[in-house]
Amino acid sequence: MSDRRHGLTRTPADDAARRLVGRDALLEEFGDLITGASTSAERGVVFHGPPGVGKTRLAEELVALAAAAGCWTAFVRSRPNSIDLPLGVFAPIFPEGMDAASNVALLVRARAELLAAAAGRPIVLGVDDVHLLDATSAVFLEQLVSGGIATVVLTFRSNEWVPHAIGDLWHRGDLRLVPVDSLDRSATVAMAEGLLGAELDPDAAELVWRLTGGNPLFVRAVVLESGPAAPTREALEAVLGTSPSLSDFVATRLVGLDDAHRDALRVVALGEPLGLSTVEALVPDDVLASLEAHGYLEHGPDGDVRLAHPLFGEVLRRSTSRLAARAVYRRLAAAAIDRGVGPADVVRVAAWVVDGGSEASPRLLVDAAQRAMHSWDVSLSERLARKVWEEHGDIEAGVVLANVLDDSGDGDEVSDLLAELERRTVDRPERLMVVALQFRNAFWKQGDLDGARAALEAGEAAVADGQPAGEVRAWWSSFHALRAEFDRCREIVDELLAGPTGRSTMLAAFAGAFAEAGAGNPERVMAHVDRLEAELNAVGDQVALFSSEIPPVLRIPALLQLGRVADAVSAGETALATARSGGAPFPIGQCEYTLARALVWSGRPRAAAEHARHAPAIYRSTGHRTLERLALTNLAFAAAASGDVALAEASLARIGELEPHTIVLFDGLIWLARGDLAVAQHQPAHAVEHYGCGADWARATGIPFDEAALLHRQVALGRAGAVADRLAELADGRRGMYGLLADHARGVRDGDTDLLGRTAEAFNAAGAHGLAVRAASDTSEAAARSGDRRAATRWATRVYDWAASAENTVVATPSAVAIVPLSRREREVAEMAAAGLSSPDIAERLFLSSRTVENHLARAFTKLGVRNRSDLGAALGL
Repeated sequence: MSDRRHGLTRTPADDAARRLVGRDALLEEFGDLITGASTSAERGVVFHGPPGVGKTRLAEELVALAAAAGCWTAFVRSRPNSIDLPLGVFAPIFPEGMDAASNVALLVRARAELLAAAAGRPIVLGVDDVHLLDATSAVFLEQLVSGGIATVVLTFRSNEWVPHAIGDLWHRGDLRLVPVDSLDRSATVAMAEGLLGAELDPDAAELVWRLTGGNPLFVRAVVLESGPAAPTREALEAVLGTSPSLSDFVATRLVGLDDAHRDALRVVALGEPLGLSTVEALVPDDVLASLEAHGYLEHGPDGDVRLAHPLFGEVLRRSTSRLAARAVYRRLAAAAIDRGVGPADVVRVAAWVVDGGSEASPRLLVDAAQRAMHSWDVSLSERLARKVWEEHGDIEAGVVLANVLDDSGDGDEVSDLLAELERRTVDRPERLMVVALQFRNAFWKQGDLDGARAALEAGEAAVADGQPAGEVRAWWSSFHALRAEFDRCREIVDELLAGPTGRSTMLAAFAGAFAEAGAGNPERVMAHVDRLEAELNAVGDQVALFSSEIPPVLRIPALLQLGRVADAVSAGETALATARSGGAPFPIGQCEYTLARALVWSGRPRAAAEHARHAPAIYRSTGHRTLERLALTNLAFAAAASGDVALAEASLARIGELEPHTIVLFDGLIWLARGDLAVAQHQPAHAVEHYGCGADWARATGIPFDEAALLHRQVALGRAGAVADRLAELADGRRGMYGLLADHARGVRDGDTDLLGRTAEAFNAAGAHGLAVRAASDTSEAAARSGDRRAATRWATRVYDWAASAENTVVATPSAVAIVPLSRREREVAEMAAAGLSSPDIAERLFLSSRTVENHLARAFTKLGVRNRSDLGAALGL
């Protein structure tokens, strides 16, 4: 059975999923008040908020709680057509034919009927949309509350006038006035998944949040139309453009608007966010004021005008015909150009020009094409650049066009375009632009080391001195950094960063961050990233790849080396969320595989592999061999650490196919993957060989963190004595993760229980939970060998407790220790004793004998390896 309301199909599955999400705090706060369990003098609550936030559902739920508690309840809804009918809203709960000679008599009769129906039970009334109540109904409610006859749950829409009789109730404290806001992001996603009966992928979750802003009504409208079988971003986007029901849903909320108001909404939808002056030039003042007053438009603190609901904008944009949209874009472009186009508006105005068929200066369009490219709007950048290239033959437009075609994988057109650009270049700046494109294509896409070097040498030949030469030097710095030629990179970076700021200094800071991470100088990495971030904030995204998610991504290797693994994971998650909000695949892929590296160190390689799994396909589809190899390197590292033999083997095999290559800085991960894969295949001798060869390679290349990681992997294979001294050398003057790895190896070699225990605690505090589990296990073994059974058992229990934060994988699997966890009752008794309760007190609370309590405590002492009650708190982690 289904029905249609507000243009949406409703099914039994929909009803089953119709539950409150994100309102637990409000239900808990007011549940006792409404059911009569509270001692408060208040007689009810009034919820107010914008349309669709769930005021009615919340009120219904509270009334339902009252009914379940034995109260007499009713829930009624005010409607515009009942406002002229005295007590019309209450007609459903009164007997037929109830009338009276006057409103006073009607009120007396209504109260008597209500009391008779309740038959002595507490009365709880819910009234939806009290701003639509007639005067008699408002007075009736006021009398019920003031006379203590009923408890009420009321709702009204924000910014609407409420009858004085109702307003007086909260002004004098009889009712509590409570705002109801939209759901937060997590509750929004939870609601969507509940409606679908399936988990949303991250991109779909981001889209639902962006479209609905947490408005529950809009969540239902968007999600239910996508169908439970396809909870993906693609399915949701398809619904926006094709669903008649969703269009009807929006249309019902625009009922009553005349053509002028609808046209204004269409203008804002196609152009938002719009500056107020632009809107005022296109929309009559009275129409603008009316739309804002009725909640259709918002004028934000930043001065921009937007539709109040993102969903309305999406549906209006997609449902507007091409000819109608073209006319609006011409109007928007003309209004913006008349007022002057600032840097922040260049891309939007250029898009309006092209979409509306208007004319504008080639310079504006090229500038917009560059900015669109740097923000990963490849489609728009291509349209703008192609228009100028084909109509004016502008070299800069041709370079932008070649760049975006390169990113989209159109290799043949890029080759033809490069040849044509070389033929047409006539001056030094144009030649430099072409050289930059050639370097980018050879180094980052083709993996052509000789081609990349030739492009840079051609760039040097094309310039004399000044800033252009500095930019060529900056390209060289990134070349040297990613080739692990750190001294040569550092020389260039230090020189450029001492000069004036600009593109070359941003490129230098970027290269410097990579080089210092490779060279094992995390503090210098952070300084370079701070410099890059400051310049990006000052001038915006001026260099391809340098979008806002890049700084946190660059911090991750430094944070890992500093032993701040939890912070590295957090930085990766922040960067990924930023990239996903932009929707561009290249930055998303980069953030996914870099986060994966941090997750492996945190002890969650299976989660890491899930993140890294998608990136290689992104780059393979566009022919970016270098980037595909880099993504596969991280995937192989995560897959092997998680014990996924098939995925690790496939990733390593594909890496072997991508030769030759240009980037060697991350090849230590390949050696780690090979060793971990051998461990997963139960081939420890091969694992030692891979780890050893990799450590030799890292030492020769000058990448100390990779060397430390590869040496430390051998500790679990019985080679602590062979690697401990070298790990101590690497940790000298560095500490952080270097120090922890060295201490762990030395503790295992020497059987030093105290050092191992401190190291295990430090690993756990750093967020390296897998290593913490491993070290705790080694501590337990060392204690057992020394004859300290209590310490052995205590650390075995710590392994058991910490294992919940780490996956049992190749790099985190604890050694075979007899883990004897506390029973539920033993833990309960031990926690009470740790809190200071005596055995008789515990016995009384748990209805046990004191002897039984003492027996439980004795067993807990043995399992935890403690001798008295004062040690219980630490052993239990309290």
